[in-house]
Amino acid sequence: MSLHLMRLKSVRRAPSTTPPAKVSQTDWLVAVTIVGAGVVCFALLLWGHLGLSAWLHPPAPTATQLVTTAGPYAVTARLASGQLTAGGPNSVVLAVRDHAGYPLTNVKIEVRATMTTMAMDAPAIPVRASANGQFLANPRFGMAGTWRLDVIITAPGQMAQHASFSVSVRWG
Repeated sequence: MSLHLMRLKSVRRAPSTTPPAKVSQTDWLVAVTIVGAGVVCFALLLWGHLGLSAWLHPPAPTATQLVTTAGPYAVTARLASGQLTAGGPNSVVLAVRDHAGYPLTNVKIEVRATMTTMAMDAPAIPVRASANGQFLANPRFGMAGTWRLDVIITAPGQMAQHASFSVSVRWG
């Protein structure tokens, strides 16, 4: 070991005679205010961005049967699973009828879900034909809130027709 290092090790420091610095009441209040403001901002971010307000104030329930028109067609959506919930399982039965009231069975149905309060789309919703001109869709929603179900009806040789249903989704 070098002589210089040996001298450094042998030098003992005298105990400090200065007392530890005291935190003033003003500094303490400023620190608490900054931390508190950060916590409030974080909570508001979670509240708005993640839709946590729907826990305390859930959206109004959706009627179990909704009816609208799309060009010459009458479109009915029946919530077979009852109130729609985030994460599911959800079942929506769609029926398409012509102007005379007869069910259409030779149409292609597409359903897309979009949240109305923020830019959020749900995954593609597969639709399968069932009996008597009815079609079954099982939408999955990422969060609670108001969603729009856009129904696209394409009949052979006809232009696509669009119908929309506004639905409320609650946390499951």
